[in-house]
Amino acid sequence: SIDEPLYAWSYTSENLENAVQAVCDGDSIWKASKKFSIPFSTLRESIKKNRLISEPSLGRYLNLSSDEEKIWLRI
Repeated sequence: SIDEPLYAWSYTSENLENAVQAVCDGDSIWKASKKFSIPFSTLRESIKKNRLISEPSLGRYLNLSSDEEKIWLRI
């Protein structure tokens, strides 16, 4: 029926925690999501919420290294 989801994911909170740990240990989010059968977007959002990865947001101050700043000043 139309109300049924296209994909039925079944994973435990333990699998999610293990996947997050695998990413912390160096696995890519994609690899960990496949290894522990966690949807990629679910794992990525979980990692973002725990601040294990950060993404700059609009209006955020950008810190440049001194080398990067010199490059930009030459442009």
